[in-house]
Amino acid sequence: MVRVVCCLLLTGLPEPSIHKPATSHLFYFLKIVRRGCNVIAGNVSDGVVLVCWPSKEKSSRKPPLAEWSECMKKTIIAMILLLSAFSFAGSFKDKRDGQTYKTVKIKNQTWMAENLNYAVDNGYGSWCYDNEYRNCKKYGRLYTYYAAMNACPGGWHLPSENEWESLFDAVGGIQEANYVLRSKNDWYYNDGDRYKFRVLPAGSYNRMDGVMYRDGRDRWEFGYIKQWAIFRTSSSNINFYFPSQYTNVVRDNTVDVKAGTSVRCVKDY
Repeated sequence: MVRVVCCLLLTGLPEPSIHKPATSHLFYFLKIVRRGCNVIAGNVSDGVVLVCWPSKEKSSRKPPLAEWSECMKKTIIAMILLLSAFSFAGSFKDKRDGQTYKTVKIKNQTWMAENLNYAVDNGYGSWCYDNEYRNCKKYGRLYTYYAAMNACPGGWHLPSENEWESLFDAVGGIQEANYVLRSKNDWYYNDGDRYKFRVLPAGSYNRMDGVMYRDGRDRWEFGYIKQWAIFRTSSSNINFYFPSQYTNVVRDNTVDVKAGTSVRCVKDY
């Protein structure tokens, strides 16, 4: 939930001094300057701060109450613009197995805020990490591309490359996304789960290059839990990789369609 604090400064009081901190906690900064009123709006940590005061650009003949009313109207406009960029939490119950998922709306997209954990072709098309149920409960399942295409519940779908990129743009770009979309758990670098998107380093299920069993079959192993997250897209050769370092989200075209990676579903428009 977004908490809003609105401060109205009347004529005669000193103008506020607001400086953008060096940290990324103030991630959105909006300034509207109009005749008779200034508005500054920003997000500091987990709340929205709106500050409004009469402008000194031109003298106003309006009485103080009228100036206050005008500033209030413009503060509300600033608040609407500002909140349009924030995330709002909800939940969704999957009727297929009764599981409930947290959801989050970021701009015009509604995403599951947890990795999908619906069993599709268990042991062949999807897996719990290390085949341990407790890992499914926390990290969701790991899906092949073909299983992932049919895994999301009705009204939801496997996101396209463009839908992922729209999400990244909404939170400040691919480098910022790998920081602000992370869960505050299991990552050394994180921003306290600012958007409640809760990316977890769920690892993957991969073929070991150059390693085979005696009968010639490829060897597949679970690996990299608590080190990275990889998410499927609706394109068979495109995945998005969240490395553990504070660096860009990586657009990856090297993941085997038979490998197991995480799935996030996005709501149909």
